[in-house]
Amino acid sequence: MRSKGIVLLFICFFAVQTYGQRTDIIVLKNGDRITCEITGMDRGVLFAKVDYIDGLLEIDWRQVAKLESKRLFIVKTENGLVHEGTISTAPLDADKVVKIELKVDPATNVELKTAEVVTIDTSSQSFRKRFNGYLIAGMSYTKGNAYREYNLRGLIEYPRERWGFQADISSNLSASNGIRTTTRNELRTSVDRQLGRNNYFLRVGAGFLQSTEQGISLQKTFGVGVGYRFINSNRAKVSLIGGMGWQRTNYDLPDLSGASQNTTAALIGTDIKFFKFKKAGLDLYAGVMPSVSEPGRIFSRLNQTIYYKIFPRLTLNISFYGSWDNRPPFGLPGSDYGTTTGLGWTFGSK
Repeated sequence: MRSKGIVLLFICFFAVQTYGQRTDIIVLKNGDRITCEITGMDRGVLFAKVDYIDGLLEIDWRQVAKLESKRLFIVKTENGLVHEGTISTAPLDADKVVKIELKVDPATNVELKTAEVVTIDTSSQSFRKRFNGYLIAGMSYTKGNAYREYNLRGLIEYPRERWGFQADISSNLSASNGIRTTTRNELRTSVDRQLGRNNYFLRVGAGFLQSTEQGISLQKTFGVGVGYRFINSNRAKVSLIGGMGWQRTNYDLPDLSGASQNTTAALIGTDIKFFKFKKAGLDLYAGVMPSVSEPGRIFSRLNQTIYYKIFPRLTLNISFYGSWDNRPPFGLPGSDYGTTTGLGWTFGSK
């Protein structure tokens, strides 16, 4: 099946492990000095690899006093600016504010307050080393009616200086004796391109959905829009996207083989991320598509994950998913939603 092939592709990406030279320097405000390989900073956490720890070292970004690295990094700030260069620490000024200094070229240095920095990503020359992501898997079983439920979710991202690619896949299967097996598979992809104005970006996306509950054999959605980041810090990110999209839905009906519908619609979506150092976080995407070609019909989608970090690369996750259509055709159900739990594993530089 196509969905199994996509899942296998994600697993192959997640299996990749990479290593680099560990000659970077981190000095903390308490005086501790660490020789390591800096792999990135996100959600207020600086990630590094050291020889004497199996896995990633996680450091509160607010406790960092000094950084030194000769490798290239992509640094994004809360006002939407993006810089690429080697990292060092600027001398303390009269206000004692810690600043990092980026050498973007031999003649240009850029100083940034650490509080202004939202993310730091490695600018590796290796295509393979630039990927980040996670994989979440869970299952449940009840003996009485032999109820089984399996869920899988994965995300992969490829960040660059002024653009980035992301793909998010989820798969759910529920089965029980004497009851029809139901499946729901969804794949969402997007490419974001930073625009000239701070915190504005262009998004081009595509989504694919299969839902037994809604009688959908394949729903294809393509859209383009402009987004703005209202909150963009190393503790929270909130953005709003607006644009236009086109959707084609093929329905799986015994009496109507090949039944399908095409829809042109407006697109309104939001991405929300909140996180607490080394503890927990929330990732949420919600989207609404008011139909233009069929006024009054509205499609909506929601994907939400709450995670709690158990170990550096292991998380406990609770997710909610859902898709709705307020005017489903052929008497089909207008919604498919549910909750899942599972263990997650992260990979890449963070």
